[in-house]
Parts: sequence; C-alpha cells; structure tokens
Amino acid sequence: TLDQFAEEWQNNISDNVKDFLSGPFLEAERGIWQDGEAVVVAAGPSVDEVEIPAAFEGAPVVACDTAVPSLVMRNITPDLIVTLDSSISNQTYSKNLPQEIYEKSILCATPLVNRTAYLPFKNILFYSYGHPALNHLRECGVPFEPVATGGSVALTAVDIVRLLGARRAYLLGFDFQSYPFRTHARGTGPALRGIRQINRVISIDQYVYEYQKELDPTRTRDVMTDKKFQKWREWLELYVKNNEIEIYRMS
Repeated sequence: TLDQFAEEWQNNISDNVKDFLSGPFLEAERGIWQDGEAVVVAAGPSVDEVEIPAAFEGAPVVACDTAVPSLVMRNITPDLIVTLDSSISNQTYSKNLPQEIYEKSILCATPLVNRTAYLPFKNILFYSYGHPALNHLRECGVPFEPVATGGSVALTAVDIVRLLGARRAYLLGFDFQSYPFRTHARGTGPALRGIRQINRVISIDQYVYEYQKELDPTRTRDVMTDKKFQKWREWLELYVKNNEIEIYRMS
C-alpha cells in the first residue's frame, strides 16, 4: 500500500502541511463522549432498509464519507464525518452537500487526503492512522496518536468513537457482504466510479453483476461475501476483544 500510494500521499501532505500543523487535532477532543453512545453509519446496502431508531435520538451520528450521500437523502446531518481515502475520486462523496453539513458537521480527516475534501468544511479535526511520515511528525511534537484503520474508513470511524469516549457504538451499514446487484447504499455512486475505471458505458446493474462474478463467494442465502469483507469482519471481531467498547450491529 505504501508503494502504491506513496507519491499521492507525499503530494497531499505537502499541500496540506500548513493547515494540519496548526490543527485542531482529534486528540484534543478525547473523552468528550465519555461513557456515552454513538451511531456509526457505513455505506452497506442495509442502510437503505432501516431508519435510525428513535432510541438513538440524542446520540451523536458518525458517518463514513461514503455514507454521507445516503444520509443526505434522509435529511440527516451527521455530527462527525470520517474521511480516509487519499484519492481525488473519493472526494466526490463530500461534494455538493447541503450547506448545513459544511457548517455543522465536523470532518475528521488525515493530512493524506486531497485538500478538496476538507476545504468546504467549517469544522475540521485532523488525525493520523500511523503513516510513517505522520509518525515522524508525532516524534517532532505534533499531537498525533494513530487511530486504527484495518484498511477501511468504517473501521477507523469505530476507533474514533472509542477515542472520543463512547462506551457503546451502534453500527449501521456494516454489511461485510454484497446483496444481489447492490454493493453499496443508494446514492453513494461507487458503481459509477467503477464504470469510469473500466472506461466504457454500461448500466449500474450490469456493472454490479460483473463485479459479483469476480468474487470468490461464500454464499449465505441472498448475499455474497469475499476475502476482503471477511478480513474486515475478522478485524472488527479482534478489535472488540482488545478494546473497551460495546458494539451492536443494527442492520
């Protein structure tokens, strides 16, 4: 991973250095939800099938950047948005959002992301997930404490909730599987990004069908999973064992 994205990460750090050296940093908010609860929303297809239960009202909503478009469709403004991916294409999730989100939601971003991801937001908290360059800055006095990643923004969001002090997290959209013809929640647009990558115009359904043919599937009723999803699930199980936070999958 370091070899694949090294140049992109270096360019982004160079572009962002003045911004993130002045903070603010996620660590400054450590414990603000002490012994509280939080809702963490990822972009799995099951998000389309549930509402944030009334019992969660008052609990902060933490959204992965990929899930924000789906929340916008429900007129939900998340308290925190977590972004991790450094690519420009990933920043489509943070474009053309309602102005209320740019003004009220707090964006948690690493200095590795493209700066177009965080510039529209009024409130930003920078964090690190252990990149060697950021570890060096930490040794020089920048208050970074690496947040867990596990290769997924959804898993990073869980660890941010823990760092902020929540004792319990309710997970929505952590599917670790693909439903037939659905890889993500509606409104997220990953299939469209895939179509651009293969450089031809096909329908979204056809794209998802072709994607699922490439899986090494473990079939469970009407869903399919692959080794990547399985690794993420194993990471979450290990994380729960090693950290004092209760996790409840609600979709």
